[in-house]
Amino acid sequence: MRNRPAVRAARIDHAAAAAEARKVPGRWVLAGLCPSSSSAAGVGRNVAHGRLAHYLPAGSFEARKELTQDGAKLFVRFMGLAPAEDVKPPATARKSTTSAGSVLTARTAAAPAARLLLTHGPTDPAWHAARREGIGGSDLAALLGLIKSRGARHVYEEKHGRPTLDETSEMRMGNRLEAVIAEMFAEETGHAIADAPGTLINLARPWMIGNVDRYVLDSSGAVVAPLEVKNRGAHASRDWEDQPPDAVAVQALWYMAVGGWSHAHVAGLIGGNKLATFRIERDDELIGELIEHCGAWWQRHIVEGFPPAADGLEATAKLLSGLWTAKPEEIARVDLAEAARLRAEFFALEAEEKKLQARMTTVKNAMRLLSGEAEFVEADGRPAWNWKANGTFKSAVFAKEQPELAARFTRQVEALDVKELAAKEPGIHRKYLARVLRVPEKGV
Repeated sequence: MRNRPAVRAARIDHAAAAAEARKVPGRWVLAGLCPSSSSAAGVGRNVAHGRLAHYLPAGSFEARKELTQDGAKLFVRFMGLAPAEDVKPPATARKSTTSAGSVLTARTAAAPAARLLLTHGPTDPAWHAARREGIGGSDLAALLGLIKSRGARHVYEEKHGRPTLDETSEMRMGNRLEAVIAEMFAEETGHAIADAPGTLINLARPWMIGNVDRYVLDSSGAVVAPLEVKNRGAHASRDWEDQPPDAVAVQALWYMAVGGWSHAHVAGLIGGNKLATFRIERDDELIGELIEHCGAWWQRHIVEGFPPAADGLEATAKLLSGLWTAKPEEIARVDLAEAARLRAEFFALEAEEKKLQARMTTVKNAMRLLSGEAEFVEADGRPAWNWKANGTFKSAVFAKEQPELAARFTRQVEALDVKELAAKEPGIHRKYLARVLRVPEKGV
């Protein structure tokens, strides 16, 4: 009993914690250590209710605890200043997407089941930090396997502070056209719209967040639904004929789940000249399934930190190839049964793939025989296939058969000397080598 420690007091610097949290809105900041789970819960309530001067006004901070061997760690985060209670919705409906007044007045009563987390946008680091603290609408399609460019592993890495995607020209164009598409939606449907003020956080489940593109207003100027805006190429026109693609529909459903709305609107500009608009009604059964699936995923992979299982996306293969720097001669120890299972499945699929490739080549050769010299093949007046001379240029054959023309059209071009780089800077060279997965036939 002599070595038993005395009852400890909480070791928290509230002034420093509050100040640090205000610098990074939406991000959890370690405030200190409490002697027990119950004491951490009590201090957390004081933080949330603004009973401590450093966390005023009430409701502008949240707190959570994390159990340790010595008690419980207390984390706090600044959620942004709560909007004034006397702010009212706009008196008249507006179609402008740039009115500062609509941004301010839409904050209260806009989302029945959510509150405003912060007003920062994509250019502010705090906005990206807030996105890491929950599952947003753009994460849904990735978690459900509905898109090829991003999967569950991408979401996992991003939520742990490791960005996986660089902004593409398509993304930049989509951001630029967002206001234009929203205006087109307002003109075509007659619905008034307003700018959405920022990131929303669900009141009951703080891990549910949403960044709505625009708000749709009723005749009195009150917010009644979110508007999701998309810009897509002409190749996607079939996906937008009768309803929006599943990836877009679940995003709209997620905003209904986060904000508590009864419906949502979707506007898609297709091929730069066709506007597709849809109204999506709330589906509580489907929303419940989304919340259950995403909640379990968040708990398992973000809160508890377990990486998600492998998937079949090429985007995931590309992500994993650049996730770690290969260490020469490093050996990873894995479970024997798991290694044997994966190897057996690998070789079985490899054999099946070879058979399918042979069958595919047979079918293609049959088509080539029927084509003969013709580039296009029709059946009963309708196109069947084509065999056009538009593939890879046969440079070696051309140089052999047409040496004079080859010499005439040969140009000296600047090229990176990879061999010299490897010889003089082997460490740098190795850093940029792609990793190749090979499975030897002899093994476990």
